[in-house]
Amino acid sequence: MKTQQGMSSVTFLSLILVGVILLRGLLVIVPIYFDDMEVGIILDNLEESGKVGNTTSVRDVRAELARRLSSNDIRVSVDGVVITRERGGVVLDWTYENRGHFLGNIDVVLTFHQRKEFTK
Repeated sequence: MKTQQGMSSVTFLSLILVGVILLRGLLVIVPIYFDDMEVGIILDNLEESGKVGNTTSVRDVRAELARRLSSNDIRVSVDGVVITRERGGVVLDWTYENRGHFLGNIDVVLTFHQRKEFTK
């Protein structure tokens, strides 16, 4: 009677396939999360720069946001940005999706939400 010694080649190839799929998933998802962090930084810097404040028009806020996203090479549509005026100033509320190509015709879709109040 023989005793088993190690994995079969089918098991080994299956483990490699699972590892490649997990690595590909990480290579797709991680940059999308970095883009979301960059969007948060851009929103924080909008008010600090002095170009957006509580008296800025909605059109100007949207244009400045689109300009900064473009200059940072972040491809996210600003169509879903909801900008409202409240007592303290301007409130930007934005839920957006970012897609990453995974394999073949499979995409990864991640949804993010950003909210920023401009009070200066």
